Amino acid sequence: RYVEEKKEHYLLEILSLLKAIFLKLDKRNQEIRTLLIKIENENALDLDLLIEKAMDILEKIKEINQANHEVHEVFHNEIYTLHPKTKAFIDDTAFDMLAFIESISSSLENLEYFIARTKKLRKQNRKLQQLSSEILEEKDQALEELLTLNPKENYLTLHRSQKNSIKSFPDGSETAKVIRKLRQQFSQLKVKKEQKKFTIKLQKEEKLNLVNIKALEEVLKKEGTHDIFNFIYEHEELKRFIRNSNQQLSLKEESFKVYLQFIIPKNPKIQLTNKYNDHNIRIAQWI
Repeated sequence: RYVEEKKEHYLLEILSLLKAIFLKLDKRNQEIRTLLIKIENENALDLDLLIEKAMDILEKIKEINQANHEVHEVFHNEIYTLHPKTKAFIDDTAFDMLAFIESISSSLENLEYFIARTKKLRKQNRKLQQLSSEILEEKDQALEELLTLNPKENYLTLHRSQKNSIKSFPDGSETAKVIRKLRQQFSQLKVKKEQKKFTIKLQKEEKLNLVNIKALEEVLKKEGTHDIFNFIYEHEELKRFIRNSNQQLSLKEESFKVYLQFIIPKNPKIQLTNKYNDHNIRIAQWI
């Protein structure tokens, strides 16, 4: 309706809606952080319930992550060029929007690691429970055989040796005598410590693909520019970054991220104008 009729009250409603969406993203981001802290410190729940609850949260965060990306696309593609006021609002909130998306992605990684760690703990607990049940149900023959494998080396055993290799079992009166003899025996033992063998793991080689912002800044200091965004967008450094990336990236979006890193910190060399370039980005000059 605004596009057709150009009425001011439609524009005001659009701006109000944009602000409401932005505030909702901010609130949702804070709620997710609180939720992750709460579940990571949850001690009362059974591990199966904890994993189930964490998996539910993981699915919700994935949905939110997708929604954030969709909102970001709508803001910068459909709404951005609608009116100078919508441009100004989106420019002002662009940095925070990117921070929301990065925070959600970080939360996804942390929760996936927490779930993997909890599943490993559950597996260990089940093994201990199985062993405990076998002992209580007297199905522990394999364990007994392991403990009595070398009866000649053990003073205390579960049963008398049929070969009479163990002549007596100590009672309470012999406790001090047993301890004294054990101390004497152990004091004469000389155990040669095995040298520790260290395995040196080669570090994985990772090819880092980063934008060299310092190089861009050096050129700007020397030559200056009437439009910082266009300078970044057309520079070979950004094209190289896109080519070497393992993901399908937008040259405009990545250039905009670098552009924000130049204009957000206060810099007397950068003058922000009220004009917009062909990409609908506010023109900033390096003077």
